[in-house]
Parts: sequence; structure tokens; C-alpha cells
Amino acid sequence: MARALRWVYSMVSRGSSLYRACKMLTRAGILPPNKGVWSSGNLKVILINPALMGYRVYRPEGHKQGKPPLVTYNTERVPIKITEGIFTKEEFDRLQSILEVRANKGIKAQNRRTPFLGTIKCGRCGKNWYDTSKTWKRVSGEVVNTNRLRCSSYLTGACGMKALNEPEKIYTLLKDTVLDEIGDYQVVHRKYARGDDNLARKLQLEEQISHYMTSLEPGGAYRDGGFIESRAKETLASLGRELASIDPESVEDRWTYETQGVTYRQHWENHGVEQMEEDLIRSGITFVIYEDHADLNVPHDIKERLVVRGDFFEKKRI
Repeated sequence: MARALRWVYSMVSRGSSLYRACKMLTRAGILPPNKGVWSSGNLKVILINPALMGYRVYRPEGHKQGKPPLVTYNTERVPIKITEGIFTKEEFDRLQSILEVRANKGIKAQNRRTPFLGTIKCGRCGKNWYDTSKTWKRVSGEVVNTNRLRCSSYLTGACGMKALNEPEKIYTLLKDTVLDEIGDYQVVHRKYARGDDNLARKLQLEEQISHYMTSLEPGGAYRDGGFIESRAKETLASLGRELASIDPESVEDRWTYETQGVTYRQHWENHGVEQMEEDLIRSGITFVIYEDHADLNVPHDIKERLVVRGDFFEKKRI
């Protein structure tokens, strides 16, 4: 193992990635300490361990995973060395600097804004794809910047899916496929309707109807056999029709579903890609990329999922 780690140090120092080093170790038949599979993650855990300098190390309680163990010191604050190290202190420090710079670059690249993040998935491991950027200078002095789509597992090497050049072509393919599938669906909003107004009108109508019916009974105020009785009967009939027209459900608080008069195609043309991204995440649609093709996965209850659900109660919270 010591010889293999010296070899890894040499590769990393020359600019090779941990992912490439893992592939070389696997091809050479060298297994990791846990006898599992090499990945950038478990290789890095080994490379950041000060024990590689021959020091005694320990992990205090609560020490975070992925952080290097601590060096044990004697009473004179001198590191306790228990064996000859694989690396000198200078080599170990140089290795840590290289790994730190690469980690920062990886984080910076992954923090770029990635269109359709959470929708575009890897066909191998199911993780998200990220839009990453690489800049270098040619011999001529020209500075070149390229973008590529990478599965997020590239930071650990656990997947091995190849990066994709020209991300914009992938985004265009996704948008066109989604529009073909659901672009003509109507945009529907769910709104919270209170039944207070209809309930108040229903109670008022019932009270008025009771009044007219009592007044039209024999001996009642409107029972004169002439014009007053005739008009009272007309008014009573009108009140009855209005009462019958009130939906019993409308007197209770309820959710209503209203079509907005536009399709999702029109909706996204008006509000842009970010709105489309939000709608796809809400609906659970995924675009899964494999080595040789891509699949658009649309949930069977997509129309229900696409409904925009405004939270009425959110406005009521204090």
C-alpha cells in the first residue's frame, strides 16, 4: 500500500485527478483498506491522514467524518512518531495544498447556476447533473472557457458517467421534449374560497322567504286578494329561485380550481426558463440521461401535480 500511495502522490502532483488515480489502482488490482471499491472519497480520506508521516493519530469524540484525525503530541508538544512515514512533512503539506485547491475549484464549479437542477438526473446513479466551467490558456495565449454537464458524483468518483459537452443542447432537448408532452395543458390555480358571504346570503333569503310565507297565509298582512298579494307571491317566487341557485357546497370554506386561460407553453414563453424549472420540480418530472439516450419521466398524475397551489393559510400566520 505504501508503494501505491507514493505512486498516487506522483500522479496527483503531475495534475492527475483522484478519479483517475482510483481507476489506475483498480486496474492494478490494489484494493482499498475496506476491501470495497476505490472512490475519490475514500482515497482522499487516506491521503489527508497525518499517519502517512508516521505520526500517532487519534479521533476525539464528535470528530466529523471526512476530517483528518489529530496528531498525538508528547508532554513537550512534539508529535509522537511511531514508524517511518510514507511521506515527509514537506510532501504531505504539498499534497494537502493540492487537494485543498482542487476541492475549492470543485465547489466553485458546482455552485454555478445550473438550469433545470433537480430535473436532469443521471441514469447510472440518479444524482443531479451540474453545469461546470473550465478555463485554460492555449499556447497562443488565447483564454478558452468551456461548459460541461457533469453528474454530481464526479466529486467522489462513485459513478463514472462521462461529462457532456455543449450543455445548451441538452437544455434545448429537455425543453422541446417537455413542450411536446405537456405544453398544451392548461395552467390551473387552486384558490381558497371562504363560504361566509354565500352563507350570509342564504340565511338572509331563508329569513325573507319565511316572512313572505307567513304574510301570505290566511289572515296575513299580504293576503288581500289584490295587487299586494300578487306582488308578494312574485317576490316569494324570486327569492325561492335565488335560494335554489346557491350551491350547498359554496356556503362552506373550500378549495376552488380555476383555469387561467393559458397553456403551459404560453405560460413559459411569458415567464421564462426559471418558471419552467420551478414547475417541473413541483410536478416531479425528471429527464434521465444515459450513455446513449435520455428519457423524460412524467408522473401518471401529472395534471394534478401541475396545479398551482396557493397557500391561503400562509397569509393568516403571524
